Amino acid sequence: MSETKKALIFQGGWDGHEPALVARRFKGMLERHGYACEVSDTQDVLADAEKLMGLDLIVPCWTMGEIKSEYTGNIMVIIGNTSIDITSVVTDLDNRLSGMDIGGLLGLWFQSLFVGLTMNILSICIMLVVYGRMIEIYLVTSLGPIPLATIGNSEWRGMGQGYLKSLFALGFQAFLIMVVTGIYAVLVQNIAISGDVSMAIWECMGYTVLLCFCLFKTGSIAKAVFAAH
Repeated sequence: MSETKKALIFQGGWDGHEPALVARRFKGMLERHGYACEVSDTQDVLADAEKLMGLDLIVPCWTMGEIKSEYTGNIMVIIGNTSIDITSVVTDLDNRLSGMDIGGLLGLWFQSLFVGLTMNILSICIMLVVYGRMIEIYLVTSLGPIPLATIGNSEWRGMGQGYLKSLFALGFQAFLIMVVTGIYAVLVQNIAISGDVSMAIWECMGYTVLLCFCLFKTGSIAKAVFAAH
């Protein structure tokens, strides 16, 4: 029997977004897929970093509120856990390196240097995409009252409808970003089973390139789904 996955849903914030209702719906969806869900009405549940590390999924249903830096730090620790520890992936690393000749070590050094530089560039691109999309969501929602006011007018209704399509596309894009980063985390944690150091380096880089490409494509995919511009 497979181990039951654990999910945490914390809800609250502005009642106008009906966080309790959304949390219940997410809970039902996840339970149908075999998750054991815990729903919290407070952010204090994020204070237990050890408990958070044992979760498979965290679903926030909280808007127009503030989060303590301590809680943010605990979540960032979990996100940082997607990094690859080469010593845990490739066992007996010291002995493997000691058994290589000078040519092999130089080749591995050049590979590490090139891949490290490329990974730093890709990391910057990924952060720009993620933060850019989040800023875009805030800007679009802040301008919402203007286009929504045109929906009641038959002549200007298209403006409001176009805005709603764009808003839904942005929300769907944020969902796609979470999906691709989750898949990336799983792929990285299962990397280099063969124990080849060079293969581990290039495989990690390949997954990161794929992540960067997918993040760039989330915008066009989301707009295509909702026919937004």
